[in-house]
Amino acid sequence: MDHRNEDFAARGRSADVVPDTVGGDTLERSYGTVVQGGFLVTVAGAPGPAKAVAGAPDPGEAEQPGIRAETFTLDFHGSGSGRIARLVDERALCLLVARMLDLDDVSEAHQSSESGWTRGKIVPRAR
Repeated sequence: MDHRNEDFAARGRSADVVPDTVGGDTLERSYGTVVQGGFLVTVAGAPGPAKAVAGAPDPGEAEQPGIRAETFTLDFHGSGSGRIARLVDERALCLLVARMLDLDDVSEAHQSSESGWTRGKIVPRAR
């Protein structure tokens, strides 16, 4: 999906789970794709305060009834990182590496990442 040039929200509410890795306007438009009872999770910021329901028992309850919205963060020093490492070791989770760049080329890595067109991870490596 081309989040910059496609009006993906025009497809209507058809997704049970929508992962957002972009944030901003893309996150806001993503609400329009989640079915009632669905879940929106973002790693690129927090759902805006306008999406919170005043007085809702769970601040993750989105403005649209029946949609949960949460921010996912990983504490690399906590138990979550060990669980992810085991999934990678067991080949239950595959990581796509787009490019490996020397640390000297970190500005190129940032430019590539900010382009929004990189599929996979950009991995820095020491010489």
